[in-house]
Amino acid sequence: MSSKYLTQYIDVQEEKTTERATYVKFSISGKVVGFIDKRALRSPEKILSTKSVNYDAKITRATDGIFTRPYKTANYKRLTSSKTYLNRDVRVLEEIKTERATYVKFSIGGKVIGYIDKNGLKLYESVRSTKSVKYGAIINTTTDGVFTAPYNTYGFKQLGFSSKYLTQYIDVSEEKITPRATYVKFSQNGKVIGYVDKRALVSPEKVLSTKSVNYHAVISSKYDGVFTAPYRTVGYKKLGTSNNYFSRAVTVTEEKRTSRATYVRFSYNGKNIGYVDKRALRIGEQAIASSPTAKKTSQILTVVGSGANATITYWEKTYGVWNTKFTVNGHVGKQGIGKASETKSYTPKGSYKLGFSFGTSNPGSLSTFRKITNKSYWISTVNSAYYNTWREFKVSSADEHLASYKTQYQYARVINYNTSPVVKGAGSAFFLHVDNGKPTAGCVSIPKSAMIRVLKETGNNAYIINVNNTNEIVKY
Repeated sequence: MSSKYLTQYIDVQEEKTTERATYVKFSISGKVVGFIDKRALRSPEKILSTKSVNYDAKITRATDGIFTRPYKTANYKRLTSSKTYLNRDVRVLEEIKTERATYVKFSIGGKVIGYIDKNGLKLYESVRSTKSVKYGAIINTTTDGVFTAPYNTYGFKQLGFSSKYLTQYIDVSEEKITPRATYVKFSQNGKVIGYVDKRALVSPEKVLSTKSVNYHAVISSKYDGVFTAPYRTVGYKKLGTSNNYFSRAVTVTEEKRTSRATYVRFSYNGKNIGYVDKRALRIGEQAIASSPTAKKTSQILTVVGSGANATITYWEKTYGVWNTKFTVNGHVGKQGIGKASETKSYTPKGSYKLGFSFGTSNPGSLSTFRKITNKSYWISTVNSAYYNTWREFKVSSADEHLASYKTQYQYARVINYNTSPVVKGAGSAFFLHVDNGKPTAGCVSIPKSAMIRVLKETGNNAYIINVNNTNEIVKY
């Protein structure tokens, strides 16, 4: 049956004509096979053009034949299937165009293999130019491939994706241009990584200004990066996250401003750490940590007045770090914070130790507590020997009957202003007490819930600092 020799090239040596048909004697590879009806034959396909080439490709189709010559052309023979060389890189040496297709002659490792349909190949792109460069950049995409060579050039392999290096600083040492794009060779820490599309890069951000500073702050964010230089600037590397220093007091020595943010260089326990976004800091602790009072205690209430209104913050130092326990709104004297006296309604300005706690009942005070009775008075009679002290009697009508202030003195604590030594007329009965929604005669008032916390949490060495703006805290 002719099916055995279907599509094969044969050599015809003789024709014999009978009444039925013309028969030809044929051979394959020099061996006579037999006779066959001439109508079972067709002429070999013509070669339309031949071109020498030199480029690289990969065999990507498993169903093509590999031949000694282009398929169905003179003297062609089948050698094997393209499956034998599937996914192998090849060098293409010649292109022959027939009526059917374009066939290419290819070699592997310098050895010529045969011809294959060009459509069974994936052609590698050529590198049109190579240029040595030296600049820094930032990876700005997640979906670009990182390769051993420019994409779809000979020998390239994918190493990963740009997402692995997102926002990281890289050093670029080479640019290669292909018909598809410009690819850059990049490294980190002196180690070459691979090639990536140049469009995956952006220029490092510029430092717009640098300023030397010296102040304390507390890291208040867990999720900011800590870097060797401001984020996305030349040469920056990520060292870790702010979580490693969360709630820790740090010293800030430099501020650098970029178009993105202001970054600060900070140290911890005397060791330089790196740069972090300034917004990751609580700067308020700067004033507390720097104040003279901070050297005497681990518990401070700051009162920052604005007329008769005030913002009261309770600070506590634990493990060397000043932390905010609460911040509330309250009131001070009708005349604000200033120089107190018996005839004025100022809250005394400055730093004062808090004295004993008192009230109508003890909520569990950590400091010494004294319970008010119906006979309890604070002596405000200026010429009395008991001026500015608690007594279980009164000297004159000028004295304050503590039990009469059921709201304010339900829970309270003495502010040790003018208590030792006592200066006659300098002012008396200055307390931290429960707020009733109105300005005071010179005391500091805060919400009841906050006052209970003060009694429960502050000991006998707590202080209060009364000022008119935050910048004044460092003076006291």
